[in-house]
Amino acid sequence: MESIVAFERARQDCAATTPPAAEDAFPCDLVSVLARTRTQANHFLVREMAAAGMGNLATSHGDILSELFEEDALLMSQLAHRVGRDPSTVTALVKRLVAAGYVTTARNTHDRRAVMVSLTPAGHNLRSRFAAISKRLLAVQSEGISSHDAQVARRVLLRMQENLGRANACGEHGDVPSQAAEPDASRSADAAASLAAIEPPNQSARSAATAHM
Repeated sequence: MESIVAFERARQDCAATTPPAAEDAFPCDLVSVLARTRTQANHFLVREMAAAGMGNLATSHGDILSELFEEDALLMSQLAHRVGRDPSTVTALVKRLVAAGYVTTARNTHDRRAVMVSLTPAGHNLRSRFAAISKRLLAVQSEGISSHDAQVARRVLLRMQENLGRANACGEHGDVPSQAAEPDASRSADAAASLAAIEPPNQSARSAATAHM
């Protein structure tokens, strides 16, 4: 909570020191706007999932299911790498999917230390529901926004992501002091999931799942 308060104060200080006449200045509250947008997307997805009979899952399960929709079965380590999350977090997410009957796990026949994750028939049946939710999300989020503006926004966000990733990597290697607090794993997972749902139309197959859950 303290880190959130500190962030908001920094954003307000930035806004207060930005000259009103500098209309072409880079907005200093983009990260804050993005965070609130992801929260709204999360609320939308939770409501849609519940209406589709998937209220037993969280939005953070979407990236796991998305990868399995693509290949049907993957090693737990492969899943963790592909979704960019800590293996322990992915293991916890998979366990909940197992309990819901959407995936199964088994020891790999070639390496008993490795765990294979596979979709069940019920898991396969989720794909069409994900696709429908993804379509509704895309329609809602793109209302009043031109294709050109959406593409520009996407390029800007990807560049910001790259800039922050590079800065964080430097901090981890001691090149630049890092002042950022560690994010809460569950909240950041849900936030990432709802952001991933906001995909361009030409990635509908993947966003159908990452409309994620």
